[in-house]
Amino acid sequence: MVIPPPPVPPALPARSPASERVSRLRFGFRRSGSLARISHLDSVRLMERALRRSGLPVSFTGGFHPLPRLQFALSLPLGVEGLGEWFDLEFTESPQRLDPEATRRALQAELPDDFQLLSVVAVPVSAPSLSQEVVQAHWRFSLVPAAAAQASMPPEAAWTDAIADLLQADSLIWNDTDKKGRPRSRECRPALLRLERSAEALQPDGAVAIGLDLEAAVDPAGRSLRPEQIAHWLGERLGLALEPGRVQRRRLVLHPC
Repeated sequence: MVIPPPPVPPALPARSPASERVSRLRFGFRRSGSLARISHLDSVRLMERALRRSGLPVSFTGGFHPLPRLQFALSLPLGVEGLGEWFDLEFTESPQRLDPEATRRALQAELPDDFQLLSVVAVPVSAPSLSQEVVQAHWRFSLVPAAAAQASMPPEAAWTDAIADLLQADSLIWNDTDKKGRPRSRECRPALLRLERSAEALQPDGAVAIGLDLEAAVDPAGRSLRPEQIAHWLGERLGLALEPGRVQRRRLVLHPC
């Protein structure tokens, strides 16, 4: 028995998603727990899928591969918990029709528990990009001896002297390579604003560690300091190879309005 195939439906022209930039919301969020072990690009994909499921009137870019008009303030390094992060999202509906708190709840319902939307506020569409608004990054992290280093840690007085010497330094040069492997160096001293012992040590289980709080300036290009740089400079002063243990970026400070 031969059954004829169903008729082929007529081809419909592909319709581009809405790209009007009518309103913008700025969300404060927390990414912690298991989500600290995913990359920044995975976080972007997670958010894009949540936006599709939410059905919110999100504005998309043009071109052959439209994407939501979504911008994170500063990417989180792999393995780092972000407790005070920001992202901007643009919509095709006016601020009068788009309730910020209802939008936050609708989007939160599509996100995992370790990705918490803490706040939301409307900002003008014509305002500067979010990446240009970041002025400081506040970190809390632990330092542990590197795998090849001795297990014992220096005494408290040695740590105090090393931190004071680092803060009094006139120059802090960081040498690394660019994406093409070419050597480069950068003066990082202007970015170091505050460094002191943490009252709440993020100590890994069974490890000898010391906790530190770091406040670092962020330049318009998004460059700042990282805990591994502090570990390197303190290790030079202590004569001990150090590496970051548990790391939290506790807050990104935006330019005051």
